[in-house]
Parts: sequence; C-alpha cells; structure tokens
Amino acid sequence: MLIIFMLIALLFAILAIGTPILRHSVLYASIFSLSCSFIYLLYGSPDVAIAQGVIGCTLSTVLFLVAIRKYNIYTVYYCYTQAPESKSQDSSARVRQELSKFSAKYELELDFILSEKDSYEISSTSSYDVIIEQNNQQLRVFGDLSNYHFEKMLQYLSEKNLQVICCPLHEERGGEY
Repeated sequence: MLIIFMLIALLFAILAIGTPILRHSVLYASIFSLSCSFIYLLYGSPDVAIAQGVIGCTLSTVLFLVAIRKYNIYTVYYCYTQAPESKSQDSSARVRQELSKFSAKYELELDFILSEKDSYEISSTSSYDVIIEQNNQQLRVFGDLSNYHFEKMLQYLSEKNLQVICCPLHEERGGEY
C-alpha cells in the first residue's frame, strides 16, 4: 500500500511540474499533497498526516485557486457557419495551435471553444474576448479594438501567415456592442 501511494505521489508531482495549464498544476499538487498525507498516516504519524491534509492539501489549494482566478483567461470562440468540405479546409487546429503559442507568450490562459453558433448569437449570449468565424477558407475575427490583447493577437496571427479579416463587433453590428 505504501508503494502505491509513493508512486501516486511521484506521478502527480511530475504532472504538477510538467503541465502547461496552471489550474491543472494546482490540482495535481493538491493530489500530491493528499497522497503524502496518506504516506504519513501509513508511517504511523497521524498528527503530521492531518496537518498535511488540512494545510498542504486544502488550504494551499484554495489559496492558489483564488490567486489563479485573477489570472488572465483569454476566451476564444471558434464557430463554423458552414461545415468545412474537407479536413484541409478546416483551419481550427492550426488556429488553436497558434493561439496557444500566443497565450503562452503573453502569459494568458487560452479557453478555446468550438461552437456551431454564429458570431452574433455568441456575442449576445456569451462572455468572450475573441470570436473567430470560419466560412470555407475565410477566417473572420470579431473582437473589441479597445482590448489591447485583440490587436496583439491579430498582429501575431498575421505574422504566422494566417489570413484573417478583422471585424470589430461595435462596427459590424452597427453600434449594438
């Protein structure tokens, strides 16, 4: 039993260090701490196990998650107005890869959401930073030009040779933004 908890602790320690997503890292570290608590219990130290469980697992996890809540999350909706005719016409994987690199460069956490809704429906019902709409080979990017990440993202995508058309929402919808 002790070896199992040691292996679990080792696995989650490696996952906590190796994951690029900060929230996942905190959760992995919490599981690592909980498995260490069980290891202390198996070694016959229930007082240390309780302290590790309360402080190391619970309190530190809550504090980290509260701190991460203030972390910048960049929400991107990728919507299809028409399904692409072939996989070669589907550029969502490449766009997602480039946006992941952009997010890492500017210390943002990317929340990439694939949707079948159109840009107008998403803009009126969802919280977002950017909406990317694919219609065959054309990518239209909707966003707020006052958001400085939006301008940086457009510049970054153009540097990566992705052909996008910028459509600021407040101009596109006649001031309804």
